[in-house]
Amino acid sequence: MIEILTIAALDWRNGHEFALQAMQILQDRGQDFQYKLVGDGDFLEATAFARHELGLQERVHIIRSASEKELDDLLRQADVFLLAAVSADGRHALVHAVEYDLPVVVTDIPQLLVDIPPDARYWVVSRRDPHAMADCLQIVFF
Repeated sequence: MIEILTIAALDWRNGHEFALQAMQILQDRGQDFQYKLVGDGDFLEATAFARHELGLQERVHIIRSASEKELDDLLRQADVFLLAAVSADGRHALVHAVEYDLPVVVTDIPQLLVDIPPDARYWVVSRRDPHAMADCLQIVFF
């Protein structure tokens, strides 16, 4: 089973709806994964509702807050870090994931890409494209 992790505020800039759609695509393809989404914010209710509507309650876990130790544990347990942002946000968590030597799937936002060192393992996908996210995750990690 693949452990996918996102750490980002629950707001429109972070593209969580596209990440959830990508998870539904992976589920429909029969892939075995767990997706942990760490964050809180104005889009909590919308994110939880989308998880329900897409039938992802067993695979997607929303964690509203985590201590530094809990974040450390989550980063160590994850197989891949996903940042589905549609706007430049979530840079801190992205840098943190790279520091943990996690492979990263990130959207094509130039402001995010400058934070990734050239020797990091990362794949860039188009913003707002859940099929590209799912395809990348499937090709690389399944």
